[in-house]
Amino acid sequence: MVVTPLMWKSLDNFAIAFKHLWTWPLEWSLKDQTLIHNSYSLKKLWVWTFSIFFSLTTAFVDTVRSFNGLRIWDGKLKSRTKTGNDSPEKLDILGISLNIIAKIVGVYPYFLILFGGIFEVDPFSVLYKHLVAPNLGREFKISLKLVFTFLRLNQIFPTIQTCHVCACFTCIATVGAHLLLSNIAHLVDKVDQNLSKKHGANSETLSETLAIYSVLEICLILSFDVINSCILVLMGFAFVFCVAANFISIKMYDTVPMPLYLYFPSISVLMPGMIKILLPMAIKIYEGAKVLNGKWKVLASFCKEDVKYLRRKLRATKILQVYGEYSKIMDPILVIFIVYAICFVVFGVWSFGEMAHDKRVAESGEMYGLLGTSRTSECKLHTLELFGGWFGSLMAQVCFRHKIKKCSYQVTFWIIVALHVVGMGAVYLGRDEIRDFFKKGGGK
Repeated sequence: MVVTPLMWKSLDNFAIAFKHLWTWPLEWSLKDQTLIHNSYSLKKLWVWTFSIFFSLTTAFVDTVRSFNGLRIWDGKLKSRTKTGNDSPEKLDILGISLNIIAKIVGVYPYFLILFGGIFEVDPFSVLYKHLVAPNLGREFKISLKLVFTFLRLNQIFPTIQTCHVCACFTCIATVGAHLLLSNIAHLVDKVDQNLSKKHGANSETLSETLAIYSVLEICLILSFDVINSCILVLMGFAFVFCVAANFISIKMYDTVPMPLYLYFPSISVLMPGMIKILLPMAIKIYEGAKVLNGKWKVLASFCKEDVKYLRRKLRATKILQVYGEYSKIMDPILVIFIVYAICFVVFGVWSFGEMAHDKRVAESGEMYGLLGTSRTSECKLHTLELFGGWFGSLMAQVCFRHKIKKCSYQVTFWIIVALHVVGMGAVYLGRDEIRDFFKKGGGK
């Protein structure tokens, strides 16, 4: 298994698709044909930081070293091992797929923002049109419309960032995995050549291949945290996006405007395609390393020098494996704040909507509102605030002048706000103790 010219071309297409935008921490150099890392600088990467909210740039340094190291060793082993396995297949389906993904993902953000804005089906347009505008007084409508217009325009940044991360991870991970598989295949061929000699085999070949294998192991360890965390995140997001995209494709074809509708069937095909490309390679890395380990044991049986030393070294050699798991790059404090931010947004919007609905029903003087439901209970409102919706509730109180004068409600509301402030402050102040707790395996 080798890295084909089309696979390298997909990295060029990926770089071309995003070269006119802001600086990224991880980039493919068209001039040098290498992976490069841009050290973190707020002046250079402020747009990237704004769009992704947190930085993992320190982890990218080792990933770049790992990728470029694998490429160097692949060239060295190709020159040493002349086999027929180096020629690529006539029809490189994987290379074609990677180029298609790089091209399509480069166009996606503009397609989404353009048609989402024209048909007003982007999240902020829908929120303003159906939830905010019907419940606003004239004095707030102009100012909030300007706020939502600003938010609609700024959707382009996180959308481009998401597409860039998907294209970056898919293309670089695929090429990197094939470089690793190519190196393993060259080592297997080298061992096979010596096994054909049998009695002519010596310990030097085994020692040399073990040394090269150790280099490959170091390269994989360097990018261990990034790879494992990315696989974990990819599988989680792919599951959510595929379910949502399939539901919209099947059930909402007559609701979503046609140009925008085409996005969802393509996501239903693209996300499983990315998983289909990436996951088998992780399995092949383990299987290839296991085959190599077995051949080493056979070769060791023919060696007459340093037999005990070689066998001890073989027992200490681990089979290369790729996981999708929680790793140290996912700092527990960062995870807590990300989860809190998600709850803050989701429950904030929910709480805002419930307050708006309750205000509308209260003003109409009817027991049942437009949605056919009774007024929202204060218990439900406080529950939403407790789970992170306090800011959405506060915004609704200010915008709709609702429940501001009710003393019992305000007392409970501000107690909940105080709990949130104290809780997040305690997490920040006790961040070292929390990290130590997770490092010890959750107290086990």
